[in-house]
Amino acid sequence: MSMKNVILADDDQILHEGLSMLLQRNGYNVVASANSFCDLKDLIQSQDANYIVCDCKMPGDGPANLLQYCKRFFPNCSVIFLTGLSCPLLFKHLADSGVDGLVSKKDSIHSLIECLSAIEEGNTFYSPSVIECINNSVVQLTAKEFQVFELIVNGHSNTAIAEILSNSPSTIGRHRENLTRKLQANSIVDLMRIAQESGLFDS
Repeated sequence: MSMKNVILADDDQILHEGLSMLLQRNGYNVVASANSFCDLKDLIQSQDANYIVCDCKMPGDGPANLLQYCKRFFPNCSVIFLTGLSCPLLFKHLADSGVDGLVSKKDSIHSLIECLSAIEEGNTFYSPSVIECINNSVVQLTAKEFQVFELIVNGHSNTAIAEILSNSPSTIGRHRENLTRKLQANSIVDLMRIAQESGLFDS
């Protein structure tokens, strides 16, 4: 297997094509493409890839749940998020959860190649805008709280979240209470508003 196989996931078709060309020009082989988190999970299971380069904002259960899935089942596959978001809450969570690379679309697109090179050398890489954003992070959620947040905003009930995360509904209820307290949210509507204002999810 080539040591430079990449699965690329971005639902912006023009950007997707540009990234494919950039990666291939720099010696990376794009073995598969996805435009949703659900499709991406299927591809990870069926394709031999060393890197996943993925947008944060696609249909599905969100970047935190994808990262947790990859860490659990495909620990040798490096995960890089390439995003147009500026969300301290998300970036801090992904960094704390062991993401291999975070690259902002606001920085030079060549930051992606720098990121891949850094990972090959055994390092993590965050582009300048991401570092600035993380440094501005105030609220901190645990990994589980953030996963629950993602799934709530994507319309899942406590029972469904419990099944997805292999926890009891009462455990999910506690995580939900903690994250709503930390985010000072009194309702689902508040959580949706916070998510939208953070740029995390569309309405």
